[in-house]
Amino acid sequence: YEKESTDPEWSGMGFELTFRLARGTETSPPLWPVSMMQNLARYVLQSGKIFEPFHHIDAKGPIALESNTELTAAVFVSEPQLSPIASPNGRVEFIQIVGVTGDELACVQSWSTASFAGLLAESSPLHVTAPERKSLLANPEIRARIEAARARDVTPP
Repeated sequence: YEKESTDPEWSGMGFELTFRLARGTETSPPLWPVSMMQNLARYVLQSGKIFEPFHHIDAKGPIALESNTELTAAVFVSEPQLSPIASPNGRVEFIQIVGVTGDELACVQSWSTASFAGLLAESSPLHVTAPERKSLLANPEIRARIEAARARDVTPP
């Protein structure tokens, strides 16, 4: 393994993606998470743009192709169990992909990815993506908490 980047501080792009998937009824591991991660890696290599904690992306369709999932976007969080490492080739951070719904993405875009990720962590501290999960905004109590926080946190233009 030789250093490929010219930046002495970072190894490669400086991050590795992780993903946690809730076990479904499948008898073998599904391959769609691998395809999703390959597509994200291709985007990074082609664009030169990196992902950092609290970035977000619209998948413009179900993150699990050929499924009925409502998860059509992703947010990125610091991996809760893997700390950054210093390798001989530089520093590497672990960034976890978390599936979110379209209305959750809209909420993140108009509010705060970090604050929204905190709400997700209340029910899933390891940010496990469950394709059958419904939007947090469907819960009236959580919707009210978000609306109150947005009113407090967001400055009108």
